[in-house]
Amino acid sequence: MHLFYNDPQVAQVARFLIAGGLGLGVNLLGFYLLEHVFSMPYVAASVLALSFSTIVGFFLQKYWTFRHRQSEQTARQFALYVIVALGNLGVDAVVVYTMVDVLLLQKLLAQATAAGTVAVWSYFLYKNILFVEKSN
Repeated sequence: MHLFYNDPQVAQVARFLIAGGLGLGVNLLGFYLLEHVFSMPYVAASVLALSFSTIVGFFLQKYWTFRHRQSEQTARQFALYVIVALGNLGVDAVVVYTMVDVLLLQKLLAQATAAGTVAVWSYFLYKNILFVEKSN
């Protein structure tokens, strides 16, 4: 753990992964509550839970993971964050389809590979494009 705190890059990657896990938790808890507690239809519950977790994920990544404090870019960054999230859905689907239907690999392996691909790609985009401090 000592290395974790002394290497800012490792700490940032760890925060990125933790924030992603928290976003997933918000999504799953939100879905459960909306469907089972508030009796919302499951598709609507899924869309609403994903929407809420996207908002939570954005603020965690912006302010905690990448420590981006400039607020004048927030609306633009959120729009790009949503575009990246939608693109990630497409990447996920292509990777899973290719691995399962073309390469005939196991579905869980395909989903894990897709999730890893999306995580690496997202981290790169967030770090180098979305949450870069502008010079004055």
